[in-house]
Amino acid sequence: MDIIKLIDAKFKRKDIADKYGIDVSTISKLYKNREKITKNFHSSLLVADRKQMRTSVYTDVEEALLKWFKQTRAAQLSISGPMLAEIAESLVKEMGLLDWKCSNGFLERFKKPHNIALCCSRRGSQC
Repeated sequence: MDIIKLIDAKFKRKDIADKYGIDVSTISKLYKNREKITKNFHSSLLVADRKQMRTSVYTDVEEALLKWFKQTRAAQLSISGPMLAEIAESLVKEMGLLDWKCSNGFLERFKKPHNIALCCSRRGSQC
């Protein structure tokens, strides 16, 4: 975002590239994709320390799961990893996605950009 702001402020791309130690072509690619980058930055799909923008193939599942998560937390109910996985799998079935299992990797990639920390471990410990 800082690079995009500098380009918008009419700084020379060569100077920006030198400052960040990257190619001018990278600056051009960032600027070309600035709308997508800005949208994702503001929608919290990017984590501040992440260098690459990765979005999920299952964005509909993530959106529905996040909505459920926020409603459940607003009701001050505790949520465990296995519970989150169960809800994700039930949402997937409702959406008609076949052969999908909620993996640990999916859960981690879901939790990190939303700063979600669960009170229970996946081993079933009590909160």
